[in-house]
Amino acid sequence: MGFLALWGGAIFFWTLRKYTCSKCVNFSCPLNQVPKEVIDEYLERNPVMRKAWEENGWQIGDTIS
Repeated sequence: MGFLALWGGAIFFWTLRKYTCSKCVNFSCPLNQVPKEVIDEYLERNPVMRKAWEENGWQIGDTIS
């Protein structure tokens, strides 16, 4: 039974990351899978969010190391 619960949890998080986290606008979430190019485009179209992110160190156009 423990194995089934573990397997179910693993499938749940895999599905979450693949289908939900790859489209989420909560960019600070550790599960977020949105590509940096999409985040940059989103921030360019939303000046209030861009200002907040840039005040915390985000730089548009940088690559992730």
